[in-house]
Amino acid sequence: MTGVVAVMVRSEGTPVLRVSYANLPTGTTVRVVDWRNEPLHPAGVQGPGGTGPVIVQSQEQSETRFQTRGPGIYRVETTFQLDVSVGGNVGNRKAATGDVKVSVE
Repeated sequence: MTGVVAVMVRSEGTPVLRVSYANLPTGTTVRVVDWRNEPLHPAGVQGPGGTGPVIVQSQEQSETRFQTRGPGIYRVETTFQLDVSVGGNVGNRKAATGDVKVSVE
């Protein structure tokens, strides 16, 4: 399943997007792309592999900062897989929520 958050940045500079997330399944990927569909580097990461998605290692609250390329539309893509099986226990409901928040610094 993929969830997308669109972010419009109106700035003279190149602000940082702060992506906070919690309660996501382990292995979830968080990727930020610009209006040309080019991935952003997590702030402070350079070189090959620096544009890959962030892989969530635990369900604890965490955040990653991404350096923008100035004004434009950015997409925060969160992709995860749920492994759920269905049994005959009709009254056994399961529910979970995850949080993804985006802010501009």
